[in-house]
Amino acid sequence: MYEIPVNGRVCLQVFYVIGEMMKCRVLNNNRQLRRTVLILVLIITCLLTACGTKGMPWQESEIMNDTPPHILDEPVSAEPETMFVQKGTAGETASEDFKENENVSWNKLECAAVSENKAALANTGVMVEREHYVVFSFMKVEPDKECFFVCPSKEIHLVYYDEAKRYISGKASASIEGVFLELPPDCRYITVSMELDAAENSFLIQEDEEHNNVIFVGEGRRYSSVKKAVERIEEEGIVVIFPGIYKGNIKGWGKRIVLFGTDKETCIIENDSSSYYAPPLEIAAGTVKNLTIRAVGTPSSDTSKAGAYAVHVEDNILYNNTLCFENCELYSDFNSAVGMGMRGGCDVRFTGVHMTGLENGLFCHDGVYAKYAGVQNLSLVDCVIEGMRGENAVRIDSQGTPGSRVNVLFVNNILVNKRAENVDNLLHTQNNGGKGTEENWQKLKQFYLDKRSGQNNVDALNY
Repeated sequence: MYEIPVNGRVCLQVFYVIGEMMKCRVLNNNRQLRRTVLILVLIITCLLTACGTKGMPWQESEIMNDTPPHILDEPVSAEPETMFVQKGTAGETASEDFKENENVSWNKLECAAVSENKAALANTGVMVEREHYVVFSFMKVEPDKECFFVCPSKEIHLVYYDEAKRYISGKASASIEGVFLELPPDCRYITVSMELDAAENSFLIQEDEEHNNVIFVGEGRRYSSVKKAVERIEEEGIVVIFPGIYKGNIKGWGKRIVLFGTDKETCIIENDSSSYYAPPLEIAAGTVKNLTIRAVGTPSSDTSKAGAYAVHVEDNILYNNTLCFENCELYSDFNSAVGMGMRGGCDVRFTGVHMTGLENGLFCHDGVYAKYAGVQNLSLVDCVIEGMRGENAVRIDSQGTPGSRVNVLFVNNILVNKRAENVDNLLHTQNNGGKGTEENWQKLKQFYLDKRSGQNNVDALNY
């Protein structure tokens, strides 16, 4: 039986209503009003006929926007596995949305097909509109080679495809400097979406490719020593570290370095020297991620000499620079796990870091010299900080340098002191002289507690 289209039914309903209106006494007595109503009926009928089954013009945006939920505006999942979707979803045919480009270089994203103001969703592979984003599509990769994507974007979406460019899976990730790609076995192409302003400094590199600023380190690879890889870097670079125990004192001062471990539990940097001048890592600018760093040995009975930190931060390259630690285990048998002197304009961040030291987990102070004064930012989020033998878990000193201001942020941290008699003495702060006079947080000169601070087990860290 023939069914009248939706818009046809609407027309009939309109005519019925108009017919009833024509019976109205007002319309019968007003010829001009009747003529106006008839003209309106003709206009409505023409519009419905012209639009056919597509609906009215103002409905077009709703009909055309029949895409999966816009998940990019939601927080990135803390568990990347939840972003994965099996083949057979809408993403399997997503490759039709992209331009073909077989001539793709691993190191130059500009050789890939580029779509601005769009993003490919990690959970389906489907392209959606997204302002200030860019998509680099179908970059060819070799499955038997390790792969690292260098990208300073705060958020990236990676999508993996097989040889026929069918969707396999995807991963949404917050990116600090870059992401190590764990390619599925049948992956042959990847598509990357990132913030537009990060695209210029992003590139994809696979193991054994020649690139002065990215070095792969591990057993059986071109470099088997993290120390030698860092020595090769002149000013800035990235070292991707595969599982192993890497010995020695790594000297990274004067450079901006990214040390990126592929697994925190098995990527270990250590040194067995107790010397203050030979910690496992000296660094002052860059990023340290997914690593265990430890200074191990028997502590000296001579407490008059400072021992080795696990990480020592004390170099002027930190001036107007950033230093980030993320998902790391830092340990010292000889001193604090981290010993740090900040500089003006610096932004130092610890996120998800476990610090355990003989004296304190963390010891830091602001810049000493007026030449390197200025605003200094220190944040600790989701960290555990432990002191084993010392009086405290955290020690913060103010040098009272004129022109300095230190903003400190503490969120969801746990401080622990393993000395039974000092379980309540977790935070120590002191002024070391200087000409600065303004006392604020914990009576420290020129230190200020961020209003967002909270959820810490020490009240002094909560605003």
